Amino acid sequence: MISFRQLILLAILSAGPLFVSAVSAKGAYEAALDPAVSTMYAVDYDRAAQQFEDAIRIDPDNPRTYLYLATCYWMKTLYSQNSLLTTAFGLPADPYSPAPTMAFPPELRSQFDAAISRMKQKAGAMIAARPNDPEGHFWMGMAEGSQSVFIASVDKKYLAAKGPADRSFDGMEKAAKLDPNFKDPYFSMGMHMHLLGTRGFLTRMLLKIMGYRVSKEEGRKYVELAAREGRYVRDDARLGLVLCHIREENWTEALSIANQILQKFPQDSLLALVIGRIQSGLGQHEESAKTFRLMTLRITDKHAGYAAVSTGEIRLRLALALMGSGRAGEAAVEAEEATRDAKAIPLVRAAAHLTLGQARDLLKNRPGAVAAYQATLALSPATPSHEKARQFLNHPYDGKVPPG
Repeated sequence: MISFRQLILLAILSAGPLFVSAVSAKGAYEAALDPAVSTMYAVDYDRAAQQFEDAIRIDPDNPRTYLYLATCYWMKTLYSQNSLLTTAFGLPADPYSPAPTMAFPPELRSQFDAAISRMKQKAGAMIAARPNDPEGHFWMGMAEGSQSVFIASVDKKYLAAKGPADRSFDGMEKAAKLDPNFKDPYFSMGMHMHLLGTRGFLTRMLLKIMGYRVSKEEGRKYVELAAREGRYVRDDARLGLVLCHIREENWTEALSIANQILQKFPQDSLLALVIGRIQSGLGQHEESAKTFRLMTLRITDKHAGYAAVSTGEIRLRLALALMGSGRAGEAAVEAEEATRDAKAIPLVRAAAHLTLGQARDLLKNRPGAVAAYQATLALSPATPSHEKARQFLNHPYDGKVPPG
């Protein structure tokens, strides 16, 4: 008599090629998806989009890939608007970054919309086939949420973003109820609750009256849960946590999580820049100097992802961190390197010459300082550094006010 275990083994063996094919297809999909995600973290959005399309061809019914594809187009849009760091990470305005703009290549909107449309189609098919499976509702919720975020962050049309945001939250709640062990929905719900929870007092009260769940603390805990136990969105949730902590000005926590992510994705030069800027803002000059020094080395070595940042800007930030650490000699070297970046924006070029003059003043090299200040004034257009250069032409910089 054949045992039950033997029957199971016989069934697997009889499935033979079909069983092996399913396993190999899953392996091929993951093998295609992982490098695409890595490329996206390297701020190479065009190549990442091509790689995500390759993964879609392997598993065309998987909504996950369409989500990443849409994310590529959203991030490229913010990057082209010079608003990625202020939107995705909530950093305050900065004097050495390009001014944000509403303009972006028009094809990015249609590409984003097409990816979301394809994602909704696949998620809808999952829901129709298995209405009580939470994953279909989760992916539909992620599609609606992504659409809401694009409308709010790119178009600045917050009322228009409300509809898809509400549908996203409803889908996530349903997914979580269908499977209490499925923690991914808590990422989107948590980010939504946290965003509303950081609004002004009167706005929060009005939202609560309207029936919204409003709590930055509870929202952050939801995101933490997804970061710990999510199936698909652990890395996304960790990035979301960085934004949550920045919104709450929990700078130590934001730095800790950001550094963990950077260890996994060292090609994410924009995250490295976020870390350095936070360190500088906190007066952690030694730590920020280490961060920007590492960035300059990776730029020089043509490390993946570091072509996306400005050499002059990073050299300038390194010079300012060194000035804050009392290392004027090293700062002068880095500031002079920054002045040589012809591709740097006018704000950076002028600030680099100004910082070079300030470093030389501290080194008692007055003729060299005067030459640097004059070089600042010779640049066009005028920037805030020009007025400071005029000031220090008359009175040498003594370090009593912050450099730059």
